[in-house]
Amino acid sequence: MRDPRLLVETVIYDAALTLATPVELWLSTGIRALDHAVEGFLADGEHPFNDLMALEAIRRLFESLPRAKASPGDLDVRTENQLAAWFSFTLARRVSVRTEPHDGKQIGARHGIPTASRLVSCCRT
Repeated sequence: MRDPRLLVETVIYDAALTLATPVELWLSTGIRALDHAVEGFLADGEHPFNDLMALEAIRRLFESLPRAKASPGDLDVRTENQLAAWFSFTLARRVSVRTEPHDGKQIGARHGIPTASRLVSCCRT
């Protein structure tokens, strides 16, 4: 079901509010965001804005997720994670390629990060 009334009116990104989120959930949510970004970039068709946002999300997640794992309490890293996730979740969907959940599981397994299906509440409300 789709309806504009179902959309949130406000999203607050405050890294300090995320510190109670278990690091495993935090990292698996980052892998989910990476799935979204890769899927958005690889989908059929061209859209320069989507491609730019997807590539920037991929770059930021690739750089910041290992730092978040190494230092879970670093607010600057958590803010970077949030920005990257925002970039990936705001992409207009051009879904024809389904990278998830297979690719997320592969990425997570290589880096010891469990994957989450739709656990993005720590990044979006």
